[in-house]
Amino acid sequence: MTPEVSTLTLRDLEYVIAIAEHKNFRLAAKSCAVSQPALSAQIKKMEAALDIQIFERTNREVLVTTVGQQIVEQSRVILEELEVLGSIARGADKPLEGVFRLGIVSTLSSYLLPPLLTPFGKEYPKAELVLREAVLSELLEDLRIGKLDAVIGPLPIPRASGKFESCPLFCEPLSVALRHSHSLAKRKKIAPKILDPDNIILLDEKHSLTQITLELLESTQTENPAQYTFTTSIESMCSMIASSYRFGVVPFLSTMALKRKDVVFRPLTGGSSRREIGFIWRPRYRGAQTLKKFGPKLSEIILRTFTGVQSPKRG
Repeated sequence: MTPEVSTLTLRDLEYVIAIAEHKNFRLAAKSCAVSQPALSAQIKKMEAALDIQIFERTNREVLVTTVGQQIVEQSRVILEELEVLGSIARGADKPLEGVFRLGIVSTLSSYLLPPLLTPFGKEYPKAELVLREAVLSELLEDLRIGKLDAVIGPLPIPRASGKFESCPLFCEPLSVALRHSHSLAKRKKIAPKILDPDNIILLDEKHSLTQITLELLESTQTENPAQYTFTTSIESMCSMIASSYRFGVVPFLSTMALKRKDVVFRPLTGGSSRREIGFIWRPRYRGAQTLKKFGPKLSEIILRTFTGVQSPKRG
C-alpha cells in the first residue's frame, strides 16, 4: 500500500508529538484542546493513511513504536521548518518589536515577572509580551516546534530536549522552608548534609527544581520516589510545611514574595546551593542574533531589579 501523505495535516503532526510527549491520550487531548475521542480517531486515520502503527496502546500506558519514533521526530522537524517560514513572514528579524512569545518556568514566573515587567516595558516599549507558564520540559517542547520564541528557565538544558542556544541570566540561591517552631529554624544558615531526605516535601517530579533538590541533598532514594511527599506548587508546599515538621527547598525569589508568619526561610550553605537561570532560544530562529544580544541586557535588568540574586558565570 502506498502511504497517503497528502491526507495529513499539520494538526495531525501536533497530535502525534503531544501523545509522544505525554504518553497518555487524555493528557495529549487536553494539551491540544480537543476531545480524547477526536484525537484517537485522527491518530487511527493517520496510521491507516501511512499503513503503519505509530503507538502501542495498553490499559496502563502508550508506547511509541520504532517507526513511530521516526514519525515523531520528523513531525518535529516539519513544524520547526514551518515556524522558520512564519518567522520570515512576520519580519522576526526584529523579535523585540511586536508580539514576542516568552515561556517561563512556573517556579519562577510568579516572583520574577511582576517586578520585571515595568523595567522591561521601558527598555523595550515596542515589544508585546505573550507569556506562557509551565514546567521546563513542556516549554522546551513548545520552543522546539515554534510555539514560543524564547524561554526563561534553569540551566543546563537537558540533552534530550533538543539543540538550543542559551545565555545565563542570573544565579538564584536556594533556601530551606521550615515551620517556625522547627528545631532548625533557630539557625541562620543550614548545611544540606544535615537535612533528612525522608522529611522533604518536593514539587511534582516534572519540575526541574525537584531534580536540583535531590542532587543537592545527594539523596540515595531517587529510585523509589514513592517515599517522598509531592505537591504542585511552592505555595502549597509552604502550607504543608506550616502544619508539619517536614521541610522543602525553595528558590530565593519565592522567599521574598511569600510573606508567612508560620514558615521561615533559611539559606542553604555551599557553592552548589543555587540554580542558574538562563534565556533560551532556537539557533535557527530568524532573530537569533538579536536574542543573543538581548540576553545580557535582560540579565542586567534582572540584577538591577532584584537584590539577592547573583551574577551568572559567562563562558
